[in-house]
Amino acid sequence: MEKGLIHLYTGNGKGKTTASIGLAVRACGSGLRVIFAQFMKGTKTSEIYPLQKLEIQIIRQDASTKFVFQMNEPEKRQYSQVQEQTLLEAIADSNKCDVLILDEVVSAITTGMLGLGQLTAFLLNKPEKLEVIMTGRDAPRTKKYCGLYHQYADRKTSF
Repeated sequence: MEKGLIHLYTGNGKGKTTASIGLAVRACGSGLRVIFAQFMKGTKTSEIYPLQKLEIQIIRQDASTKFVFQMNEPEKRQYSQVQEQTLLEAIADSNKCDVLILDEVVSAITTGMLGLGQLTAFLLNKPEKLEVIMTGRDAPRTKKYCGLYHQYADRKTSF
């Protein structure tokens, strides 16, 4: 890779995480090193095991089984710290990979569980060849940093 781009997969439609995982699988198949950092998902999700089988590094915390709107203020503060810890770990390890996926990082920002400042500083100063993929709903504040922007719309789903 000559210059790594910043991708954004956003919108209310389904498939943002799935698309980022597809990119991870292709990158892994091409011999690239991938890190998958997952935000805002309190329990282990079904995609983690196959990613581990591909030797993709996973960064995530099993912090809560509640949605943010169900949390009281102390729970929100604790959950916010967990999201920040996940981002800091991903940033610290970003020099060890070619592709960094920040799954649901946008949702962490829009729900107030993560500040935009650290992410912005990282995006502006990321390693030149690093490809960064961000996913999550409601991304107007992060869109301006992206070279590739993908909008997922609700159409018709089975659930």
